[in-house]
Amino acid sequence: MTAAKNATEFAALDTNKDGVYNNEDDGYAPFYPGSQYVDWVGLSTYWFGATSPYVNNVVATAGYMEQYCHGTAVGGYGPDFYNTYALGDNKPFFITETAAALHEYTIVGPGYTNVAEVAVVPVGPGEVALKQSWWQQSITNTTFLDNHPMLKAISLFEWEKPEEVTMRDFRITNKTDVLAAFKTDFAPLMSRYSFGTYASIVTDPFLNPNQTVSTTPTTQGGGAGAGAQASVAPAASSAPSASSAPASQVGKSAAVRSVSPFAPAVAAFAAAAACFI
Repeated sequence: MTAAKNATEFAALDTNKDGVYNNEDDGYAPFYPGSQYVDWVGLSTYWFGATSPYVNNVVATAGYMEQYCHGTAVGGYGPDFYNTYALGDNKPFFITETAAALHEYTIVGPGYTNVAEVAVVPVGPGEVALKQSWWQQSITNTTFLDNHPMLKAISLFEWEKPEEVTMRDFRITNKTDVLAAFKTDFAPLMSRYSFGTYASIVTDPFLNPNQTVSTTPTTQGGGAGAGAQASVAPAASSAPSASSAPASQVGKSAAVRSVSPFAPAVAAFAAAAACFI
């Protein structure tokens, strides 16, 4: 987008008024309808690697999640989202998707459905160390949770998919060693979290009202394809203490209580691990 194409729209998008529309601008303000129309605000946060193109497995940079939420991550991600839209507008904050990507192998092919493996990507520090370096910055980090009292929900992206030039595994519940490490880190915070209930999801209520995606609990640490799901949530310090969920529920499938005409999106979200704070 340049001023030459549409001066009015460019002026609205160039929020810092430096004459350039880029990552330093607030990508949300031009589209924010106003506090009276908003119940929750959300942000997706991922670790793909240290530098683009993202094809190498490296542990997450210390403090990157915090920086991401406050717009200070390397490369620029716009505004201080948490302080502007959550704390500043008194809205519950939802980390709507989050995960660290393990790059499994490079790919070639059209789209996301017909890709071919080219070469295995070295695992680097190892899958446990890589993914642990990410979840330890938020869901199992008491300092992060205490410093963000408006944080009320986290959804772990439990999915394996081709993206850009690599096949990426974002899951933490499909491998015994990764899940065991997560449970160990999560156990001390168990009392802060409450677990969701289980449900089935109507994937397309308009065209296929009887088609559902089951979220029946899966075997802990097992499951193929999209992987298992976990539903957990840290309770705000000012709220009544949430009842502790049994540790056996960590790594099981979660209820996603939403209905949408966009079947693919709902199906994908159903495969995420929903964490309700």
